[in-house]
Amino acid sequence: MKLKTLGEAGLIERLAKKIKKDKTLIRGIGEDCAVIKLSRDGYLLLTIDMLIEGVHFNAISNRMEIFSVRIKRYRVDGRSC
Repeated sequence: MKLKTLGEAGLIERLAKKIKKDKTLIRGIGEDCAVIKLSRDGYLLLTIDMLIEGVHFNAISNRMEIFSVRIKRYRVDGRSC
């Protein structure tokens, strides 16, 4: 099945069925940011997104412009945790 047909929600649903869950996973797939408990007071925040040429930046963008877009998106995702 093609991703275009499956859609983002369908892909997340399929992936969620394959991911092992335990008590250390505080917030997982389907969220903008995953939260994993590492220790009594320590947590790991994970986020990932794609940047697509022609959508998030153009072919003539320099590395710093692309980096700036990436950091802004990570900060927004991190705030959702």
